[in-house]
Amino acid sequence: MKKFLAATLVAIMVVTMTAGALAQGKVTLDQAKQAALKRAGIKATEVRFTKAHQDWDDGRKTFEFEFWKGNTEYDVEIDAATGRVRDYDVERHGYDYDDDYDDFFDWFD
Repeated sequence: MKKFLAATLVAIMVVTMTAGALAQGKVTLDQAKQAALKRAGIKATEVRFTKAHQDWDDGRKTFEFEFWKGNTEYDVEIDAATGRVRDYDVERHGYDYDDDYDDFFDWFD
């Protein structure tokens, strides 16, 4: 009887752990990619993806994406269980806000 009870307990633990693991990743990579693009407000045809992979963050399965539209870089992290955006960052590259491009001509004044 003790062996049967122990085996039943182990079986219940395995089923519970497997169900929890499956719940961690019910969002596919393509669904996560669409969520990232939706957050950025951009269509897939307008961007170039440089990173798209699964990762773990704070014990949760996530999808990380990096994509570019022109000189703008987008970094988006999507929760694999819920499909919600966990992190969103936008950086614009190649802009000279200081207006230094005309300093070269000051030498000729």
